[in-house]
Formats: sequence, C-alpha cells, structure tokens
Amino acid sequence: MGETAVRGLWIKDMTATFGYKLYNTAEFALSTANGIRVQEYSEDLSSKAYPIPIPRRHGSRIDDTQKLNQRTISLGGKIVGATEEGYRTNVNTFLKNIKYGKQKFYKFDDRYIWTNNGTLYTRDGPTMLWGDFTAELICVDPFWYALSESNNIFSTAATTYNFSVTTYGNTTTPARIKIASASNFTNPVITNSTLVQTATYTGASTDLIENTTNFTVTSGGSNALSNFTGTFIELAPGLNNLVFTQNAAVSVTITVYWTDRFY
Repeated sequence: MGETAVRGLWIKDMTATFGYKLYNTAEFALSTANGIRVQEYSEDLSSKAYPIPIPRRHGSRIDDTQKLNQRTISLGGKIVGATEEGYRTNVNTFLKNIKYGKQKFYKFDDRYIWTNNGTLYTRDGPTMLWGDFTAELICVDPFWYALSESNNIFSTAATTYNFSVTTYGNTTTPARIKIASASNFTNPVITNSTLVQTATYTGASTDLIENTTNFTVTSGGSNALSNFTGTFIELAPGLNNLVFTQNAAVSVTITVYWTDRFY
C-alpha cells in the first residue's frame, strides 16, 4: 500500500478486497461459493458510553472504561442450492458458522471486527431451492482492527529521550510498551505528549512491560502493577510524540506495540 497525507495525518491507500466472511476455526465466506448471496448490509455507529467508576486495585486507578457502546451489523439476503438437498446443506452450513459464537467478521480482507451471535431469521422458498435470511451480529468491541500488530523499536542511553510513533488507524488504540536492558534501569516514565498521558513506574527493572489492552504491568514476568501510577498509554491516529525518562543513564531498548484500529 502507498501512503497519502491528509491534513497532517498519514493514511494507507486502500487496496483491500471486499467480501463478507467469518473466521472461527476456519474461514467461511458469505458468498456464492457457499450458496449465500448477501443483498443487504448495514452497521450502526455506536454511541458514547458513560464511564463506570472502578475501585482501586493493587495501588492503581483505571480512569477509562468502555468509551463506546456496542456496534450492530445487520445482514440480509438469500441462501440457494442447485437441489433441495444442496439447499438444505447450505442452510445447515450457514447456521453452523453464523451461530458459532465470538469470532472475527471481515468486510475487507485487511481488517476485522469481533462479533457475537445476535438474532437470526430464515424462511424457506416454495421450491426448497432457496430461502431468505436476516442476521444480526453484535460487536461488543465496536472497533475494526488491522490484521497484524505493528511495532517500533528504539534504543537510548540518555536520561531523557524523545521519539515518535505513527499509527494508520482513525481512532486511538491501546499500546503495549516494553523496556528492556542488560542492567537495572530505575524509575522509568513514558509520556505521550500528543494525548497528554504519563505512565510512571517506581523502582528498578531489566524487563518492564506496560500493557494498556489488559491494564497489566509486569517486571521480569511478575505482576508489578502496584509500582505503576498515572495513565496507561494509548496512541492517537497519526503522529504521536513520546518521551522516555529514567533516573540514570542506562542503555535500554524501548519497543512500542500496537494494532491499528478503525471506527
């Protein structure tokens, strides 16, 4: 994909393939290959959800809860078969896959959204060679996600280090930040000045991971959330200016992981 600048943001040019499919243990295309003809598609834009207070846990306070309500995707169309038995087989296969449970739903082949079962309606045609269906998919997490995780790696031995990360989604996305070193670094602080967020770790570590998706902090693989204060770091769409500080000049490697997210 190429890249295009739009009002200071960088987006990737669309080269994705359009086609509805589900993925649980195997890919299932909602296409004529499985006797399905999607004729109607709609999805709502989820409204704002108001935060719910969460008690302190392990010395940390989580300010942000779910920001948006669920999204609903509605599909409608026909299920067809060359014979009555073929039609019944296609209906059974469709029902097995659409009622599987939580799974990935694709509209474009370069991003997905998590869906759960909603309402489903089928009606056989008079010849038993075709039938109508409507299906509703519930997306508790209302965001679309890129297929793969991205990362940027930085190295520094300074007590203050400025760096930047650029995302290609159109909404904020959680970050996972790993700080590693051959020797102890102390009191590391990560600030995203673009979103005015600061994550502070008090203490020494050689392998620190702060995970905004799960609200976890580990040091050497062990729970260290009690040493964490501030805000778990997110990344804004486009350019993010970040700052790393530490007490003493120790060589560290900082890896920022994220998945581009779309509204």
